[in-house]
Amino acid sequence: MVRRLLALVAAFALAIGFSVSAFAGGGQAPTGNIAIMKHACPENIKNIDDFNALGSFLNQVLTCPVVTRPGDNGPAGAVNGGHVDFNFTVMDSAGHTYTLDDAKFMPAKLCETDLKTDVNGDGKVSADTCVDISHYVISGVAKGKVTITESQPPAGHMFGALLFTPQALGANQDANTLVSASNGTIVLDTTKDNDDTVMLHVYNFKTGMPSTGAGGMANNSNLPVAGMALGLSMLVGLGALGTLALRRR
Repeated sequence: MVRRLLALVAAFALAIGFSVSAFAGGGQAPTGNIAIMKHACPENIKNIDDFNALGSFLNQVLTCPVVTRPGDNGPAGAVNGGHVDFNFTVMDSAGHTYTLDDAKFMPAKLCETDLKTDVNGDGKVSADTCVDISHYVISGVAKGKVTITESQPPAGHMFGALLFTPQALGANQDANTLVSASNGTIVLDTTKDNDDTVMLHVYNFKTGMPSTGAGGMANNSNLPVAGMALGLSMLVGLGALGTLALRRR
């Protein structure tokens, strides 16, 4: 289980590697990127307590795989939660508004053979068992107060949990940018980020069920520092692009 968790943590760390620093000329405010990865949880995950009760980050990802918008296909061989309609609205500190229609879709995958690790626990390291790491990137977002609203959650779902790529994995301060997150609205101060990209991992829960709250930050305490450090060392040899989302093939 520890090796599987470390492998997935390594995949997570790769998400911060694609960022390109941007600064608008002519005295304008510096800009950066907002990256969004979407997960849909099954109906047995009713609230944030159920989500945190999954324990390890690996179990959270296995239970709530990545989903993509219709027409946005992840790489062949990487299995995810399928296609669903959803959208986000991003308003930056300059008052500019963006949606996922303005975003670049980033299809990508990592397989057990890339990680040299048995991720699904079947005793084999296979090229057919892959991590889907597809996500959306909105570029040119003016730094400062940035408000991200889940304007269209997947049908039958609501905003559930928000995770960040742990800063201990490398040179990112994504979690430090958080001002608030509830009821489908995330507020960031992106001046507190140091690599020009904030990656958001947004999980949705099924609607119509009793809940102890409106969703919010999930418990990241299951990611040990030693494991994260090893994950960072692994990505140096991989040289690939991405972030999470896993389902057994």
